[in-house]
Amino acid sequence: IALSQNITPTTNNDGNLYEAQNRFFTLAAERALGEKSPNQGFRVGGGVLWQDHETRGEFAPQADGASAGFFGRVDYRRIKTQIFSENAEYYGAYWEIAPKTSASDYNYQRQSVYWIRDLPLKKVEHESLHLEASMGTYRGGPARADFAAYSLGGGSGLRGYQKGSLQGNTFYQLRAEYLRPVF
Repeated sequence: IALSQNITPTTNNDGNLYEAQNRFFTLAAERALGEKSPNQGFRVGGGVLWQDHETRGEFAPQADGASAGFFGRVDYRRIKTQIFSENAEYYGAYWEIAPKTSASDYNYQRQSVYWIRDLPLKKVEHESLHLEASMGTYRGGPARADFAAYSLGGGSGLRGYQKGSLQGNTFYQLRAEYLRPVF
């Protein structure tokens, strides 16, 4: 069970201040299918979700409203952790479906898949190669024209770009990183 709320002072395209409030609720169940450890092997999960977006203030844009729906995921993890590097593989898929009902102001569908591989290299101790591929799509959603389901940028997504630099309702990302200790 997860419940969260955040209230954020935000500026519109004209630089005027307004307040955005987001509330989220999820009820989920997950099952590890691995034989050895819950952190290894396949996992499946799913549940229900509810989210609401409201805006307040003289210059506030139209609020997104509420949506209620279902989500599911399946993923696989194989990890062999070393001191400063890993030999690991992760992959999985996630989806959300929210039909327009009495509890939803809009309907949408979200799907994403990912694959990550960490390979230790043998030249230098703790040297490794990180490979990643991911993609996602979002259809439907709130009526406002500037709505974006995904954003890329920041230290954990697209390094070298500020968080949220690229936004949209479809994305794909390929990444390769060479990691090596300096000292």
